[in-house]
Formats: sequence, structure tokens, C-alpha cells
Amino acid sequence: KIFHFRQATLHKSADRWQIIFYTEPPDDPGTFIRHRETWDMNRITPASEREKYAKKVLARLNSTLLPNGYPYVSIEAIEKPSMTTLDAWKMAIAIKCRTPKNETIRTYRGIESVFCQFLNEENLANAPVTSISKKHVTAFSDYVTLTRNVKGRTHNKYMMHIHCAWQELVNREIVTENAWSKAPRLKEAEVSRRVFTADERLAVAAYLYKNDRWLFYWVVLQYYCFIRGTELSRLKFSDFNLSEGFIHLKSEQTKNGKEAFDIYNEHLFP
Repeated sequence: KIFHFRQATLHKSADRWQIIFYTEPPDDPGTFIRHRETWDMNRITPASEREKYAKKVLARLNSTLLPNGYPYVSIEAIEKPSMTTLDAWKMAIAIKCRTPKNETIRTYRGIESVFCQFLNEENLANAPVTSISKKHVTAFSDYVTLTRNVKGRTHNKYMMHIHCAWQELVNREIVTENAWSKAPRLKEAEVSRRVFTADERLAVAAYLYKNDRWLFYWVVLQYYCFIRGTELSRLKFSDFNLSEGFIHLKSEQTKNGKEAFDIYNEHLFP
């Protein structure tokens, strides 16, 4: 049986995008059936990445639905084109960067650059993202350790963040499994630390108080209020309630994204 068709086109609306085309059943000539398919593209963000994906779907459909008709194949049987690895990776990074935390954005943008270089050097940028497997994970591990001379802690950080980004593709059914779930981890160098003695604490505090008053207050806040260094760097003067004796940490300033109030001793700030 031969179905004639009208060329597929992309229709955009505020709430969803659809690909629309018409087929003519052989037993009812002159009558066209309208098909409206989304092909999961509404899961894809940002819109620029969705647009690229939609164009690939259109190209695949219009090459499958030949101008002179085609032997009947159900719509479900037409293979959905896979995103390229580079497009999928950039989409995943864009999703992870939808956060008010600048530190998170900087981390993912830095890893994005390294991974893009790896994809280009290994000729994987235009490969279907569904083709990425554990052998490519191992290849990336070798790339950052042997080519870029990355050590254990940084290597493991790369693997952890790529795993989190790749999971966004799994959640949107762009890939079926997370190839980075069992990414190799390297042994991290042990950091030599010890607790200051009471005399050492007093000596350091006295030196900082005399030579760098702002750093002194920074250290004291971490020591007495258990505020992380990254959280301190996000504080503003307006976050200090000097009359009530507490510091207000907004949700976008904390590591766990939850609002917090840290109480400090009244003798902390003379």
C-alpha cells in the first residue's frame, strides 16, 4: 500500500511545539489524515537546542515520506533521530546552569569546555549521543589524566559533575541509561592537616588582627559560626543583623539552597 503525504512542518505555540504532516490512505483517495507529533522535543531546553532537534526530525521525516508516496510504515516505526553528543551535552549544561549560584555555573562551564575539547579531538561531537558508552567514559578518564595531567581530586570532580549533567538527558529520555554511573574514580592524595594548638590559634589571630582586619573577621566567622568560605564570599553587609546578633543566609547563598540564620557572639564584633 502506498500513502501519499504533504510535507512535514514545524508548528510552535506558547505551550508546545508540534510537527504536523498529512497522509492519504490508499483506500480513501483525496482524504488526508493529519498527524501531530511532538517526538519528545518539548522536553528539550533551551529553545535553541529544541529548534536544532526539530529540524533533524523534519529532515528524517521528509526523507522517509518520499515525494511519490512510500510503502506504509506506522508513525511509531519511523526512527526518531538522535541528538548529536555535542548538542546533547550543551543542553545538559544549560539545564544545570539554571541556578542563581555563580559558583555552580562556573564549575559546570569549566567542565563543559574540557569535555567539548575531548569530543572534538576524539571526533565524537557529531556522533549520536545514544552511541556514548562506558568505553568513552574510560577514554575521557584517560584524556584528562594523561593529556591534561589532571590529578585524582579534579578527575573525580569531573566525573561526578558529568554524571549529574548526563542524568538530565536520562530524565528527558534522550538517552536510556547514564554511561557515567560507574565512571572510574582515582585515589585522591591525602591532605596533611592537624588542629592548631591554643597558642597557635592566638598567634594567628593576633597577626591577622594587626595586619589584615578583614581576613581576621573572615576567619573568626568561620571558626565561631561554622560558615563555609563560599557562603562568606556571598554575604553582604545587609545580611548582618548587629542589633539581634545573627547573620541571615539567603537560599541562594547556602550550599544546600536552604535559608539559614547563624547566631554570633556579641563580643565577636567590638
